[in-house]
Amino acid sequence: MSDLQQEASDPKYSVWVSASAGTGKTKVLTDRFLRLLIKGVEPANILCLTFTNAAAVEMQARINSKLKYLSLCNAEKLEEELFLMLGNKPLQPELENAKTLYDKILNSNEPLNIYTIHAFCQKILKTCPLEAGITPEFKILEETKLQDIFLNIRNEIYLSDEHNDLMKILLNRFHEITLQDIFSEIIEQKIKFKKLFTHKTIPGEIQNKRLALGELNNIYDKVKNLFVKYDLEIEPKEFFFTKDGKKRKSLLSKELIRKYPKLLLELEKITSEIYHLDELRRIEELEYHTNLLTKLAYIILKKYDSYKEENNLLDYDDLIYYTEKLLNNKATHEWLLHKLESKINHILVDEAQDTTPTQWNIITTLITEFNAMDKPNNSIFIVGDDKQSIFSFQGADLRNFSLVNEQLKANLTKANKKFKNITLEYSYRSCTEILQFTHYVLQNIKSDYPNLFFPDNPLISSFRTHQGTVTVWPLVTSKKQEELFWALPEDYKNSKSAADLLIEQIVNFIKEKIESKEILPSICAMKSGYTKINLENSKEFVNQGAECILNVQCPSHSDYKNDSANFSNSSRISEKDFMILVRKRDEFSNNLIKELSKAKLKIEISDRINLKDHLSIMDLMSVAKFVLLPDDDLNLACLLKSPIIGINEQQLYELLINKKDQSLWDTLSLYLDIYEKLNSFIEIYKTSTAENFFTIVVNSLNLRELLNVHNGDDSDDMINELLTLSSNYANDIDNSLQGFVAWFENNNIYIKRNMEHSDKIRVMTVHGSKGLEAPIVILCDSTSLPVSSNKFIWNDNGEMFFSANAADTPQFLQELKEAEKLKDLQEYIRLLYVAMTRAKDHLIICGFSNKATTSENSWYKIAKQTFDKFFN
Repeated sequence: MSDLQQEASDPKYSVWVSASAGTGKTKVLTDRFLRLLIKGVEPANILCLTFTNAAAVEMQARINSKLKYLSLCNAEKLEEELFLMLGNKPLQPELENAKTLYDKILNSNEPLNIYTIHAFCQKILKTCPLEAGITPEFKILEETKLQDIFLNIRNEIYLSDEHNDLMKILLNRFHEITLQDIFSEIIEQKIKFKKLFTHKTIPGEIQNKRLALGELNNIYDKVKNLFVKYDLEIEPKEFFFTKDGKKRKSLLSKELIRKYPKLLLELEKITSEIYHLDELRRIEELEYHTNLLTKLAYIILKKYDSYKEENNLLDYDDLIYYTEKLLNNKATHEWLLHKLESKINHILVDEAQDTTPTQWNIITTLITEFNAMDKPNNSIFIVGDDKQSIFSFQGADLRNFSLVNEQLKANLTKANKKFKNITLEYSYRSCTEILQFTHYVLQNIKSDYPNLFFPDNPLISSFRTHQGTVTVWPLVTSKKQEELFWALPEDYKNSKSAADLLIEQIVNFIKEKIESKEILPSICAMKSGYTKINLENSKEFVNQGAECILNVQCPSHSDYKNDSANFSNSSRISEKDFMILVRKRDEFSNNLIKELSKAKLKIEISDRINLKDHLSIMDLMSVAKFVLLPDDDLNLACLLKSPIIGINEQQLYELLINKKDQSLWDTLSLYLDIYEKLNSFIEIYKTSTAENFFTIVVNSLNLRELLNVHNGDDSDDMINELLTLSSNYANDIDNSLQGFVAWFENNNIYIKRNMEHSDKIRVMTVHGSKGLEAPIVILCDSTSLPVSSNKFIWNDNGEMFFSANAADTPQFLQELKEAEKLKDLQEYIRLLYVAMTRAKDHLIICGFSNKATTSENSWYKIAKQTFDKFFN
């Protein structure tokens, strides 16, 4: 343990810890909890809030493991362990506590108070439900049922006479798909809307007055007459504004000014009035559409609240909402805090950068009371890293991170309490090369794009002595086809996209690394006599064309081949050492998974996967859709190309050519083998139900093994999930296969898995990789930029705005949208930091583009620029 870690874990101080990736924040958090226990603080008096259930479970496990170990130590070893933890010779009561705590906690009826913020709020609401205005026996609404509930609400609103006028307006103004997106976003942002409804009057009859539009059209008529006078055929609106509603930089060309010098003078008299009236028109349109969507949101959420009330349910947002409301209620505030205070004297908060403003309100309300001068032994511990704030889509707002820090420092100073800001400065994960490169990337951004990255960026030292590499592969672009007067179909069919070429490169790289039987640098460093530690002499900064390498080599196979007993097979590079990171799940990641599977490489796909996005599930659902509707050509084509049938593109192309006016299914009667296999599915369907259809198809026709071979090692688990899901659906809802398929298509069923100790290649999003690490990290989705799909814009006062299109957006809202875009880009950069700092030994950054270059602010461009600037 470093001196700073020991200082941060000392409960004598209230501490705010800034912990860069890999600096051992979980250890500090755990040690602080342990030191409180060893000092004699009752477990019930300590509250620890974590960001995820997995983090809470991990911390519980670490504490129990350490206490168990201490309970088994002899006297001499126990004193040594406590000295290392406490930084001083332990007192006799501390030794006694350390020896007995494990049994005490094991035999206690109460678990340690280590919760997610949602679980903590649930506990508060269970303690005083009536004061919160909810029923005591409330249950938590299962997330898997949410989409079904909102689908029913949407259908109810669509078909209701009561809301007929509103829906007519909305359907007239928005495409059905856009309206579905609006419904979804209202659901995602329901807690914001609920707060909005507390201070905003819900509009009754909504009218679009369009007063400014009438005046504007009158002026446009004058402009038309003016253009007629000069023999010009120009539409006035297009003359002053671009298609997306922006003011034109120049109204007249130099030629027109020379030809009609008086026209410019006449236009100047009315231009400012046109711009003023157009801005008023935009504000009227904005107010109209905002009122429409506010009313829709109110109707949706009122029906949703009624459903929950009737069924005695709360969702996870409700837990936060009602707890904050309870703490802000003057009638219950003092009583509740007194009740909590009598138990909680020490608060520990993990992952502070990902805490939402509403969650901070709850935490700071608790902290404020514990800071009183008459409570000298209370302490606060908060740990986080603003560079790793990547969950804005869940409501996290980085601005609160520094604000709460300043507020906490001021309050504690006022109460004459000891408070420290501590920055951990050693990484226990990454080698020096990765840490230096990451630091230079962020410094380069701060220098060239100061608006994109503003957190502190200390240069973290590596605790590890081993040497590693950072490599930026050349950007993969599509091979240019020679220009001809006619197309060559065969060449076209055989050409590979840039994405396909990169996937091929990644697969080959992994295979070569595994076949090389190299020993990882971190493993080398653990074997005395095999480390080459002189970093200053061994670094090479190489620029080989487009390929950039910050390179330090581990001892080659020849260095240890004569003494192979030092290295077991488990020490050599294998699938478990690779983590492949993408920014989002899409066609590229799916194709990458397919090719890794084809190469017989063991893979683990993401920590959280939507069941219907898994290849094996997609294939099995194609079977179900086929038996329900054999004449669906598109679905049948997907089934034919799947491993279940296994025809190739050329064969499918021939089938489609030959089918003429027939359905694809009718055409297949000429292909006996395929027809009989497909017909066997129909025969199974005739005698089965939703409960057993997939079980029979998978097991009796040996599809399980076939799909497992083609679709990855986790295929078996995903198939089992589908079988369980269909069985539960049949027992709880409906036993028809058609009903299950419709339900499954309309719901997102996420499967969560612990990937920390996987023995396979981990393919996952950067968000999913948070908190994980790997010896070799390949960051391959590095060229795309974030694109916001948010329909609603919110200001800092919690007011919502909705603009139907860019041409109707007022200036102030354009500025708000630009501010949101900047926030998205800032988080995009922080996401890059998280991605790079997953790597222990080797970091590879690669990407593909259909052009010769990539976007200015893309991860790839930033990484390449860093090499060019610092290492050339």
